[in-house]
Amino acid sequence: MFGVTTWYSLMLIAKQKFNDEEFTKLLHELNVITFRYTVISGLHTNEIEIIFNRLSIKIYNNKVTSAAQSFQELKSIYVDDENFEQAFSTKSINTKRHKNLVKYILIELENSLSGTDHQFEDATSTIEHILSENSPAAWDNAYSLTSAYDYIYLLGNLTLLEDSLNKKAGDKTFLLKKEFYKISKYKISRDELNYSDWTPITLRNHQDKMARWACNAWKSNYFTNKEIELK
Repeated sequence: MFGVTTWYSLMLIAKQKFNDEEFTKLLHELNVITFRYTVISGLHTNEIEIIFNRLSIKIYNNKVTSAAQSFQELKSIYVDDENFEQAFSTKSINTKRHKNLVKYILIELENSLSGTDHQFEDATSTIEHILSENSPAAWDNAYSLTSAYDYIYLLGNLTLLEDSLNKKAGDKTFLLKKEFYKISKYKISRDELNYSDWTPITLRNHQDKMARWACNAWKSNYFTNKEIELK
């Protein structure tokens, strides 16, 4: 889903060398690091591949025996909160080409906000385009025909909604859609979209807020404030 294959050999070696608990902890770190580094920040994969290979060798030779030690080898490619938040706040992902990835992102944000454990494979949850995907020009006078398409796939324009509510919301205006958001089980829609309008400014501000949530949703268990000070 992330489009990343560079960590396969690392995972295979860690699976052989680590116990199940440490292996699971390492998977979390790899997930967080690659999401921040590759998916959101879009950084080059050369450095990350070199570091993964170097760690693989150390694990194989028993020089690294835990997830915590592994992170010390990986921390140089851990995108810190400031840069991650900045990258997330402007990120746009086409839902037609990357539907599963977008749904995964929204589900993880929801779980982090509400303390739930929803799975992105759940067929009852759908991606809702607040500024409608099909007819944005007619949706709201705040968006011109040309500019509307620049906003549709911004992460700030996307949220979660039950399939039945999404169908009812359709291409309605934001004020009409809000009535369906209010009765959603998803906090990300029910409680966090209580705006009086949905202009480009509102959308951008909402995405800034989502970027701050993302820092908690994708966070290393080993990166501390001390690490920031050392930088």
